[in-house]
Formats: sequence, C-alpha cells, structure tokens
Amino acid sequence: MSNKAAPGSWLTDNEAEHIMDDAFLVIEKADTLEEKANFLVVYQKASLLKHFMDTLKSDFTVQNMVADAEVDRDTQLQIDSVFVHAHQQIGKRLDEDLLLIDDYIAAAEDEKLRELFRRLKTATIEVRDTIEASLETKTFD
Repeated sequence: MSNKAAPGSWLTDNEAEHIMDDAFLVIEKADTLEEKANFLVVYQKASLLKHFMDTLKSDFTVQNMVADAEVDRDTQLQIDSVFVHAHQQIGKRLDEDLLLIDDYIAAAEDEKLRELFRRLKTATIEVRDTIEASLETKTFD
C-alpha cells in the first residue's frame, strides 16, 4: 500500500516570508499610523499564509512517514481522513482570505501596498491549488 502525500514546489518557496519582510520594511519607514496599519495587514496575512505552509509541510512529512511504515489500509485511511479534513479547513480559510485580499487590492491607494497584496494573492492561490492537488492524488495500491 502506498499513499504518499504529494507536496508542491511551494514547500521550498519563501514568498510569504519575502512578503512579510517587504511589508516590515515599509512599516519601519512609514510616516503615518494609517500607512503602518495598512502594511501590517499585509504582514499579518502573509504570516498566516507562512504558518499554513509550514503546517502543510509538516503534515506531508508525517503522511509520508506513515505511508513508509506500511500500516494497514484501515489505519492509513483513518490517518489520511484527519489530514484531509484539516487541509480542507485550511483551504476554506484561504478561499475566505482570497476574497478579502481582492477587496484590499481594490481599496489600496498606495501602489506598493497593492503590489504586496497582489503577490500575497498569487502565493495564496498557489498554496490553495497545492492543497487541492494533494487531496486529488491520494491513492492506494
């Protein structure tokens, strides 16, 4: 039986962390509280995305270790169902965040802020797509 998790290339991608760094640099140099607050939203959303990426990376590692242990099919299905449910919940949260990010992009007057939100949207979509792909590739042989 084999049921290896199929992580995407984003596991080695640090885009969320790069967005956090770029937002932090603007926050440090911002002249107004409003500007700091706007970029803090980007920082917070990117931080949450990084957390989800780290969680998924750990989950994929655990799933692969379990698959390598060659546990019986019922145990494998139980373990996988827990991960699938968790990944679906993360996916729902990312869908909600994508709607908010679209609103932030539309409302942003500062081009730097708009660009960071666009990058965040792209990174969020990549993580969301990877979750979807991993749910579809679960197979037993």
